[in-house]
Amino acid sequence: MNRFIKTFIISLIIFLAFAGNIVYNQYDIYVKSYEFTPIYSDQWLSEENPNRGEDKNPSPETLIENSGRINFLLAGLEGPRTDTIIFISFDPRKNQLDLVSIPRDTYYYKKGFWEDFDYYPNHKINALYGNKGIEGLEQAVQDIIGAEIDNYATITYSGVRGIIDSLGGIEINVPFDMYYVDRWDDPPLVIDIKAGQQVLNGEKSVEFLRFRQNSDGSVKYGDIQRIGMQQKFMKEVAKKALSFKLPLIVDDVFRHVRTDTTLGELSKYANLAVGINLENINFYTIPGDDEFIQGTSFYVADYKKTRELIFEIYEIPYDVE
Repeated sequence: MNRFIKTFIISLIIFLAFAGNIVYNQYDIYVKSYEFTPIYSDQWLSEENPNRGEDKNPSPETLIENSGRINFLLAGLEGPRTDTIIFISFDPRKNQLDLVSIPRDTYYYKKGFWEDFDYYPNHKINALYGNKGIEGLEQAVQDIIGAEIDNYATITYSGVRGIIDSLGGIEINVPFDMYYVDRWDDPPLVIDIKAGQQVLNGEKSVEFLRFRQNSDGSVKYGDIQRIGMQQKFMKEVAKKALSFKLPLIVDDVFRHVRTDTTLGELSKYANLAVGINLENINFYTIPGDDEFIQGTSFYVADYKKTRELIFEIYEIPYDVE
């Protein structure tokens, strides 16, 4: 894989890596059992893929594999769990980035993947990192998306604060007063942001991204609403990062993330991220619905619609079976 392209994308990813934890409110949807079976076979993702090479009528799998896109996994961490999971795909032909959010409560079950099948909260995709590491999370995202991941980047809340402060804060319009207190959190969580156009520093940015409801019950966000709010914030971060003198702060930013790309590579190519057209950065969320399964709330992906979304991103002119 072209190292130049990899480092180019990572230099942008580290400025987009900041979304806080994505959580669900109470659901009033019916309870039902649901067993996940990936629609993509493991053979897809292996060197033994029979569709590799020349083909007069290439399959969608072959077109995805041969597209030239570079794919990344971005994971925001809170302890052993992933509170943010984003599949990021870069098309070097068009200088285009496509970011697909995967809700943290997405149901993921694959026979043989878990040892404790009876503990249903472990079937949430956000539990994979603490049990299977970044490799297990990568495999799950590949199963859901249907494309290989080339590199990863992870970040914690502390890293979010550091990166936003490195950028000098982010200007955004806060739609209403945000006030929430959770004294049971460790450390206790206090969110206190007034409404209006303002520049949020690193600490206030984390509060903004973690917000899901006001303590008085006046505002409550569901998961999809929350992702929408976070993506709006990410667009503002991208706007500022792309106009910033990236080589001057890449060393400071690198301290706040973990990635399989080196600091030397980032420093050499960080300046290439300056000037990318913001219109070529697209945000999506995998289609699905909120459900209860064995008394546990999940986000159940619609795999047919997810496949359609990936076909759209990859510009594959095939109907979905």
